[in-house]
Amino acid sequence: MKQNPSLSVRTPEGCSLSRATSFNRYTVWNFIKNLKDLYQRYPTFADGTRVFNLDETSTSTVPDRLPKVVAQKGSKQISQATSGEHGVLVTTCCIISAGGTFLPPAMTFRRVHFKQHMISNAPTGTLGLATKTGWMNSKLFVDVMKHFINKSSSSKDNPALLILDNHESHLSIEVIDAAKGNRVVMLTVPLHTSNKLQPLDVGVFSSFNRTYYSALNSKLLHRKGTPLTIYDVAACVKIAHDRSMTPTNKRSAFKKCGIFPFDEDIFTAEDFMVSKVTDRVVEINRTTSDVNSLHHIKDAQSAEQASVGVSQSQDLQQAGPSAVLNTQTAFPNAVSPEIIRGYPKAENRKKNNKRKIG
Repeated sequence: MKQNPSLSVRTPEGCSLSRATSFNRYTVWNFIKNLKDLYQRYPTFADGTRVFNLDETSTSTVPDRLPKVVAQKGSKQISQATSGEHGVLVTTCCIISAGGTFLPPAMTFRRVHFKQHMISNAPTGTLGLATKTGWMNSKLFVDVMKHFINKSSSSKDNPALLILDNHESHLSIEVIDAAKGNRVVMLTVPLHTSNKLQPLDVGVFSSFNRTYYSALNSKLLHRKGTPLTIYDVAACVKIAHDRSMTPTNKRSAFKKCGIFPFDEDIFTAEDFMVSKVTDRVVEINRTTSDVNSLHHIKDAQSAEQASVGVSQSQDLQQAGPSAVLNTQTAFPNAVSPEIIRGYPKAENRKKNNKRKIG
């Protein structure tokens, strides 16, 4: 570590295998192709002011992660007071623009009926909703879409591009009809790729959640032993919204995803390296002669690669140590370890053979 000052010991963030392998060249290429077609079809999207991103985040009354504190060495147990063992969920739906602006959020409370005082001290223009679970559903998202149309002034003469994930609550018939009637073009992010292709997840929500829970802890310190309720969430959301939704954060988030300014080559081969594990050869029905010819071609290619590798190794031994430093220029067709033994691949998918009816 002393010899390499650029290295540091860090705690990795958990990433599911499905999320790691779903971000592959094909799905990203499909998303970028659709985005490019929309930019060509609607010239008004070129300045970024009509390109929006929408997503939900959890704003609970109990923080998911407590901040670090300074304590005396040797202390075995360090605690911090929270409002309860488990918090009450309030879902906050944020909307940002590639031009650096934002629209008022929508907050879904875990209640049967919504009351106006639930969003007191919330950001100006906040939409308040209520559901038994506190999660967004397809019925409530119709009101969110109308809220977006109203605040963004979307119409047939003033279209808008809305990028969002393909959750089932976002894709109901009522939502699509409302979007088509007011010229809101909905572009969905591929499954399990929102951590790379959704601007809110890439550059905004991390700062938003950290600022929100900091405001939540500060509010709890002034309550003098009284736990926080869902009626205190709106004021903390306003603090986090004002501090994290900066124009710089929003512009850099869209830029990092390659959405605006549009950059179809924003992701390199290193970004797709993890998904190579699940690359599979497409099975095509071929005749026996075709299969035999493919085997002959494969054997000939492997024999040619092996002969080239042996001859190059012999030439390298005869040349001596002076030629080792210039191996790439002396042997431009050098065989890499990937050719000899490729990267590990996942096994072929199992075919679901239906059981015979008894």
